[in-house]
Amino acid sequence: FPTPSSVWIVGDSGTVLHSSDAGATWLPLQTGFSNDLLQILFFNQRQGFAVGAASKIILTADGGTTWIDASPPSTTLETFKGISFEDSLHGWIVSEAGKILSTTDGGAHWGEIYDFKRIWWSTPLSIKAFAGQGLYVCGFPGKLFKSVDGGHYWLSRASGLPSSASHKTRNIVATIPGTVTPEKECVLLAHYDSMSPNPYVIAPGANDNG
Repeated sequence: FPTPSSVWIVGDSGTVLHSSDAGATWLPLQTGFSNDLLQILFFNQRQGFAVGAASKIILTADGGTTWIDASPPSTTLETFKGISFEDSLHGWIVSEAGKILSTTDGGAHWGEIYDFKRIWWSTPLSIKAFAGQGLYVCGFPGKLFKSVDGGHYWLSRASGLPSSASHKTRNIVATIPGTVTPEKECVLLAHYDSMSPNPYVIAPGANDNG
């Protein structure tokens, strides 16, 4: 929401949608990219970034009319989960593989500054920068971190979270008695596959749809 009425959302296959009436109607925009996009950030009505699969970063300087590939050169493709800027120059990206990338020139260049997988064994999901108050990263399983030096050093803040904030399952248990034969039971089960864009490294479970 760069303004109360202007809303941007992203999705699969390079999808970018914009609403100028707080979500009542939506206009699809052509980005020219097919990567799944996971987060979008606008400084104002014209300047914005979007990040997603295969280490993709795209930016616009004309309100989404045209998009430019600003992806960093990389031999290992990752899924960028989140992006946040403290000001127009200083920004950070978090990847599903646990990497933190930063820029000091408004996104013209990005460099890796931290690896959560190596230090904390965590899968970051989102990042947020607060001017003068540091950086925060949350992730799985039940992780919360804070940095006050631009992302080079991190401290865990998960101990302050309520126990209900850390979910290890997505199970729902419910009993709905029948009206004809209430003594009988019907059991419904679901299996959530463990998948990722880098399955041999960060998919510890099985993609077997069992």
